[in-house]
Amino acid sequence: YMITELAPLAFGPPWNSITQEGGFAGVRGFSGMVVFFAAIVGLIALFYRAGRQYAQPTLYFAAVVVFLELKRFSNPLVNWVGYLPVYRLIVFPKYEEAIVTTCMALLCGFGFAAVFERRITRSAVIGCACAAVAVLSFLYYSSVGLVPLDLPGAPIYYGAVSIAIASIVVAVVGVFLWFSPERSRQKSGLAVIAFALVLECTTNYYVPLFIVLN
Repeated sequence: YMITELAPLAFGPPWNSITQEGGFAGVRGFSGMVVFFAAIVGLIALFYRAGRQYAQPTLYFAAVVVFLELKRFSNPLVNWVGYLPVYRLIVFPKYEEAIVTTCMALLCGFGFAAVFERRITRSAVIGCACAAVAVLSFLYYSSVGLVPLDLPGAPIYYGAVSIAIASIVVAVVGVFLWFSPERSRQKSGLAVIAFALVLECTTNYYVPLFIVLN
């Protein structure tokens, strides 16, 4: 389930799915909404002259993410790679998640660097946030049928999606504070952005997985 890339515990703990099918919940690696939002910012920043110097690494890491995500779901556009010599000896699911999350972390760095260096406008940031929410909404409507409201674990699904949306809202608030001309608000913006990253990792993964759902 691709929604677990943005809301990792949407379907419950890794081997205790809350869906009617049960079993594996689809959790392997995850990036989260804040990282996804920042990655989009990093890509959009390439359209500005000041950001073109980062085009090659940014596009490379983005291409790796797209390729491995398509391979994860056996998309015919890339699935043929698995039949090539040497590559057919590789168990892609075993390694791809670590590579994807590493690339997403790097794209996140490029995105926030564009924000901190003001290489992107506030209107573009809003557009990036809307794009991230639109992707989450699509994944939500594609998967919500697996979790009827009468399921005992349904609140886990809706809670995970809600936290993902709340985290990106907090991150956008932090970005707008950073764009403020007042020095004190800029410092607050940095703190809010850091808080958004910690908030999502803590409330949407670590605490539920190791304490609440353990």
